[in-house]
Amino acid sequence: MCGGLTKNSQFVKMAADILELPVIIPTETESVLIGSAMLGVCAARGSSLDSVLTDIKCDGRVVLPDLNDQTYHRRKYQVFLKMAAEQTEARRIMNE
Repeated sequence: MCGGLTKNSQFVKMAADILELPVIIPTETESVLIGSAMLGVCAARGSSLDSVLTDIKCDGRVVLPDLNDQTYHRRKYQVFLKMAAEQTEARRIMNE
């Protein structure tokens, strides 16, 4: 992750938990620029991002997910899907 929200430890932790994936916060302050440079190297070489990643070493802090709350997050997602479907139906009714 990069950007201003990485300074919010609660947001970072929730992202890791919800995605069920480790999140890496780069120590580099200009990580977006490094990412752009990496894509430029891919284009110049005509190679994959994987090959560039083996050449460039960057440090970062790893935030591991807490898998104990997955039932909660899955239920929240089901509520979201239901609300989105209801919104779509409401739009259809109003557009008749």
